[in-house]
Amino acid sequence: MHSEPTIGLALGSGGVRGFAHLGVLEVLEREGLTPDFIAGSSVGAAIGAMYAFRPKLVPNLTHVQNYLNSDLYDNTKLGYLKQSEESRNTIYDKLRVRLAKGAVLATSMARESLFDKQTLHGNVAFLVPPVNIEDAMIPLAVVCFDLDTGEEIVLEQGPLIEAVMASCAIPGVFPAVEQGGRQLMDGGVVNPVPCDRVRAMGADIVIGVDVTPQLPPLQVLNGSYEVAMRAADISKHRLKSLKLRAADLVIQVDTSEVFWGDFTRFDECVDKGREAAERALPEIKQLVAVGT
Repeated sequence: MHSEPTIGLALGSGGVRGFAHLGVLEVLEREGLTPDFIAGSSVGAAIGAMYAFRPKLVPNLTHVQNYLNSDLYDNTKLGYLKQSEESRNTIYDKLRVRLAKGAVLATSMARESLFDKQTLHGNVAFLVPPVNIEDAMIPLAVVCFDLDTGEEIVLEQGPLIEAVMASCAIPGVFPAVEQGGRQLMDGGVVNPVPCDRVRAMGADIVIGVDVTPQLPPLQVLNGSYEVAMRAADISKHRLKSLKLRAADLVIQVDTSEVFWGDFTRFDECVDKGREAAERALPEIKQLVAVGT
């Protein structure tokens, strides 16, 4: 009799949309399909880190809810990133629209980032414990990139909080995180759904969880800036498609109506993740059965 195949879960970037990862984990856990390896980029690294050190969905779900109800979250004013209803373009375009409103434009453009390092540290430290990555109950890889060289960096050892900070450091929103002489930032820039990384960890079956919307149909573009942003959006989607090729199965979560910075959509995102995992469940079980 063959042993059951190991399952690797690649949790993608996507801001608030990444709360959908919790819904996916809930379904997998219920079905006895808890992952043997986890790799994550950006919010996927944060959710993956929480679960890797406490592989039970309910306490992690409660922990995130407590965070969103905390004074820390309120004082950070992350709600500032919430989408205006009329803006539904790329992450960086939405950020530009937000910054362009009021006096914040002049001050923010002179700074490295919208929020400082202490703010990033405080929020990440609320979510993940002060431990080392290698001590996780489920082997974990945290993806980020070197701002100087552009190199993809995969952290599998060292302080967890700093690693997750680096992976979540969205350019322009949070500052780079210095580690070992390198300036590390958002893993989603170089590997939005790190299926190849979880495969390299030894997973027999790789499941990628993509929480970012598909490329929207082309609309009328007003000016050179919007043309450039459309081209950047295409580049990101092409990169994501290449990274997803390393997956045996992709759980595609429909978050097209959710802005990446709208933290009021937590419950909706979890529900969307749960629904997407339910739809994928027959195929996941088939993959496991064939690999057994």
